[in-house]
Amino acid sequence: MARSRSKHPTDGELAILKVLWEQGPLRLSAICENLGEERGAAPSTVATMLKIMKQKGLVERVSLGTGVVWQAKLTQQEAGSSMLQSLTNQLFEGSAQKLVLQLLEGGKLSRKDQEEIRNILATQHSIRQ
Repeated sequence: MARSRSKHPTDGELAILKVLWEQGPLRLSAICENLGEERGAAPSTVATMLKIMKQKGLVERVSLGTGVVWQAKLTQQEAGSSMLQSLTNQLFEGSAQKLVLQLLEGGKLSRKDQEEIRNILATQHSIRQ
């Protein structure tokens, strides 16, 4: 049975989106250059990925007088929110509290990051009261 396509970007698609978020609309060749050697960004592979991403609504192809550029249709914030919500639902039973506790107690955050999160939560709590 074929696996259904996720509406969320794959790791490779995220790499392309990051380039487009940082650089703005680009030609295929510029996307490949920005992906760099570490991804082995062959133009044919990137072109195929862009076609799939277009079908998923992640990017759009824009014709200019001098050719075609690709631009992100999905913002970084939209991608982050959607992926975080999916992660929260799948791993933390939809509980943002469990997600935040995992971040705070998981040992992966620096003390500074932990303190910033605690300060934000304390500020939000005092605003709501």
